[in-house]
Amino acid sequence: MKGLIIAGLLLLNIVVQTMIFPYIPVPGVEPDTLMCIVVSLGFTNGYFTAAFTGLFGGLAFDMLFGWPLGANALLYLLAGVLAGMAGERLRVENYLFACGFAAVISLVKEVLGLMTALIAGVHFPLVRALLLGALPTALYTGAVMLLVHWPLRRLSRCSVMRRRYQQMLD
Repeated sequence: MKGLIIAGLLLLNIVVQTMIFPYIPVPGVEPDTLMCIVVSLGFTNGYFTAAFTGLFGGLAFDMLFGWPLGANALLYLLAGVLAGMAGERLRVENYLFACGFAAVISLVKEVLGLMTALIAGVHFPLVRALLLGALPTALYTGAVMLLVHWPLRRLSRCSVMRRRYQQMLD
């Protein structure tokens, strides 16, 4: 049941990311809602759930939007593991910390994506891409995290979401 809920979240995220946020008037910047979901699940459900969600959500984005298969999947998987480890070690309850953490992880993901593009031979002005693309996207993602983290935190308190994947196999 937990897997179905996460699959539904990922499907809803794809709809919101592709059909709603492109029409919200913030010039040239869209928030990374999948990052918000992955970080929120990392804080509330642990690194395994967040890594699983990041892996499959990133694969879905790679397949739908033409990225090299696995590029986003790896970045979101790493983000899920980092968020889960931070959630377990820091025991964060503060929404502003969650927003800041999502913004920092989003910035790291964007920078790694830009570096991957440079390694692949794509030429673009790096400083401009950082200042006009990566940084505003990270800040917007941190702001949207406020809207995403509250309902996911409430959802994580349900008994179905509290079960670990290892317990489901028994």
